[in-house]
Amino acid sequence: MNRDNFDLRSFIAKQPIDKELFKYKKSLYPAEKLGITEKHGNIYTYILDWHEAKYSFLSEGFKKLTGYNDQMIALGIEALFQVIHPDDAQPLQRMISKWMEVLLGRPEDEFNSYTANFNFRIMKNNGAYINLLQQPVYVSFDIKGNLIYEAGILTDITRYRNDGNISLLILGPDYTPLFEYYPKEDFMPQIGEIRQKMLDLENLSLTTDNSW
Repeated sequence: MNRDNFDLRSFIAKQPIDKELFKYKKSLYPAEKLGITEKHGNIYTYILDWHEAKYSFLSEGFKKLTGYNDQMIALGIEALFQVIHPDDAQPLQRMISKWMEVLLGRPEDEFNSYTANFNFRIMKNNGAYINLLQQPVYVSFDIKGNLIYEAGILTDITRYRNDGNISLLILGPDYTPLFEYYPKEDFMPQIGEIRQKMLDLENLSLTTDNSW
């Protein structure tokens, strides 16, 4: 997967989705498995439908945080590219590409043993930027191996990090750090200082609300 040429919208559109997906798509929906509930504070939950490139669930608190209405949220991936910081758009796609590369290189029964942590900036409706930490915690696929649903946590980390530094940290079973990746430099060093910073944020999310 070429991270320099990776385009998220094209990737979604070109997935050879199973033509029989409509018969069992509902069974793949992760809400019941995860016990999705409204979050409080700076932590929010989401379910992204990769098949439709739209959010099938997004916490009301997140809508209040950003100031965007349901019509804007309904645009899904297109909405993301309208509000993401212009310096973070391509790096975000590189991080998603790397995450897909690592995830799809594992046996299917291990997919949900791996967690990604990546941050990026989006613009709120009032023009101010906030820094989000996104943590996919559950994924489901059709019988052809195409990603259908992703469920996870969004955390407002603006007070901890609001510069242009964004990174990806991938954790394996038992939250073992496996990879870290700096997309703006297309650089993947040994696990280092950024690991602890991201793990601190991970622990903050887990300890603030442990209903997941």
